[in-house]
Amino acid sequence: MLFGVMAATVWAVGTFGLPGWLLADQHPIRNVLEGLSWPAGIVAALALGAPGLWRWVRGRSANPSPVMAARIVSPLVGRALHLVNGELPQVSGVGLLDLRVKPAIDTYADDGSDLPPYVARDIDEDLEWAIHAGGMVLLHGPAAVGKSRAAVEALRRLRPSHKLLVPDGGPALREIIDAGVDLSDTVLWLDDLERYLGAEGLDVGLLQRLCPLGNTGIAVVATMRDEQLALHAQSATRSIADTGTGIDQAAVEILAGVRGRRRIRVAAALTDTERTRADQAGERDDRVRRAVAAPEGFAEYLAAGPAMVDRWCTGETPEFIRGQALISAAVDCRRAGHHAPVPAALLADLHAQFLPPAWRNRADLPSLDVGLHWATRRVLGASSCLQPTSDERYLASDYLLDRTQRARTDSALPLTGPVRDRTWTVLAAALPPMQNFRIGVTAYYAGRPDVAEQAFIAAAPYDSEASFNLGFLLGEQSGREAEAEQAYRAAAAAGGIKALNNLGLLLGEQSGREAEAEQAFRAAAAAGITQARFNLALLLGEKSGREAEAEQVYRDAVADGDTEAMFNLAVMLSEQSGREAEAEQLFRDAVAAGDLKASNNLGILLSAKSGCEVEAERFLRDAVAAGNTNALFNLGFLLGEQPGREAEAEQAYRDAVAGGIFQALNNLALLLSRQSGREAEAEQLYRDAVAAGDTGALNNLAVLLSRQSGREAEAEQLYRDAVAAGDTGALNNLAVLLSRQPGREADAE
Repeated sequence: MLFGVMAATVWAVGTFGLPGWLLADQHPIRNVLEGLSWPAGIVAALALGAPGLWRWVRGRSANPSPVMAARIVSPLVGRALHLVNGELPQVSGVGLLDLRVKPAIDTYADDGSDLPPYVARDIDEDLEWAIHAGGMVLLHGPAAVGKSRAAVEALRRLRPSHKLLVPDGGPALREIIDAGVDLSDTVLWLDDLERYLGAEGLDVGLLQRLCPLGNTGIAVVATMRDEQLALHAQSATRSIADTGTGIDQAAVEILAGVRGRRRIRVAAALTDTERTRADQAGERDDRVRRAVAAPEGFAEYLAAGPAMVDRWCTGETPEFIRGQALISAAVDCRRAGHHAPVPAALLADLHAQFLPPAWRNRADLPSLDVGLHWATRRVLGASSCLQPTSDERYLASDYLLDRTQRARTDSALPLTGPVRDRTWTVLAAALPPMQNFRIGVTAYYAGRPDVAEQAFIAAAPYDSEASFNLGFLLGEQSGREAEAEQAYRAAAAAGGIKALNNLGLLLGEQSGREAEAEQAFRAAAAAGITQARFNLALLLGEKSGREAEAEQVYRDAVADGDTEAMFNLAVMLSEQSGREAEAEQLFRDAVAAGDLKASNNLGILLSAKSGCEVEAERFLRDAVAAGNTNALFNLGFLLGEQPGREAEAEQAYRDAVAGGIFQALNNLALLLSRQSGREAEAEQLYRDAVAAGDTGALNNLAVLLSRQSGREAEAEQLYRDAVAAGDTGALNNLAVLLSRQPGREADAE
């Protein structure tokens, strides 16, 4: 049965204040204002200071020129990058480096025109198919393997004249779409997809608005590092198996929908055909020729990845000591979940912990500026270890982050082990509250609930998702149920309706609060939270006399096309005497709808019906083929009841044990104990089952030993252990054993 908790967080948030983009260098609005004559400047100043005059000026300018109107009111300005006169550029009009393609060794042109020639990859066929078909495609792989280069080159081949939208974050993308901007024949470029995902950014609903079914005009092309993809995959798994997740459900759902040919892995190593093409390109470019022969990998060599690691790891000059510590601080910030550029002042605060103790008070340690200059120097003409932005912020290289996370115990790296305590503390205090979300998520998965709690508390006043996650975090800790309840209620009051489902679960576990739990589930279910309907039905089904209400909740969900509810309803009916036929039909419908776990339950149900063994076996084998290890246990039981199929039953049980179904040990031992000469094997399996916590095996082991001369005392003790564990059937067997021993008739009686 399903009785899960859904949890989520929001990755990115916006900040509120004056539109600083209006005053940015080279912005069209600033250029216009700076070009005004001094009388016009006076009028503009008066207009800004006097609302009445401003209304008069607006009234006299009811029909501004089309170009000026676009510059003033365009929802793209400040939300989309690389605009040309306030409009989206063409794909061919934006340089490779501007689209975050990494510079290669010996690349010095600002526009990337001297990058090495592109070596066609085997994935290009699937990539071109997805771009041509429209909709979303995701390229993933380690850092510096050519994900962005492959994607941009494909876009330039297929859609050079299409408009290009590079949003400045997830919330900016949502604002652009909400504003009704015409995005027909547009490419949406989302490098490092995780920066755009979340309830406030890209979710399934927003993607469907962007790319309605059958619309090939819009292509959404995204990249993601494997480490980030694995984090989201872990969240998706935990949300089903462990009843919780620390990542926004919207992000998980987006990634779950990108599969098949639309999810493309870019490998670090070249295939044989790619290597042949690279050899040909190497005849025209010496960098490519050297990269083909490089032991560290083709793309990593071109991106100067190993050279960046060497620069970070090796040196002894004062400049190196300061620069290495700054790089380590920036990498640690990214390991803590802060993937935005870090202000220089924050790096100054954090990097001291990475300085060698002997250097911390040295008079000859160079200034911070000298260290930053050293750390931001490009390596072999490619990227730098610390990448600067125009506002004196710095971002650690993806490659260094990836290398650190792949080799957490590599003593050759300056940064190993967990994120430093001071990094957690300083980041949480320095960042705006809403940016603590990602810190909290990362800390949760890093086993730092203390840090996660503080991060979620900081963000909670600004977003219901933070309160939601805080409630989930507190609910995992014994004795903090009241705090968890308060957090869930705060989330629900702020519009986080799914928190009501978790609130219901929390209340349902507390004696005497079932009515409150029911109320919470009903409110969540009415708001469309599917999981709340399951939990409401389960709660009702556990109350005597309310089974009919539980059944109706399930049937309402089934009517809405919910196959999970179909499965749960079938389970409930299968436990009610005389309703097996209804349960069977529901299980069959669930299997037909693609619910493979229903095959196991249908097989169990049919195995209890005379003459249905063949069909039961077929459904159980289908479930096994789908990866259901429980079905192996049930298949072993079914086969073991059929004469002549003991060997097949034994193999099924052994496969179940190998899959972690340890209760199969007891059944396997019972099967072997019936076969002459295999008593010793059976005994060992019983003992293994007892060691795995199966108290039922105590009685069976005692029965086996009681049949062997001279082992009555062992059998007696095992029977007594089984009785102590609550096995009343073992009392009868113990009495039989004692009755056979002279002088112990009274004990037996």
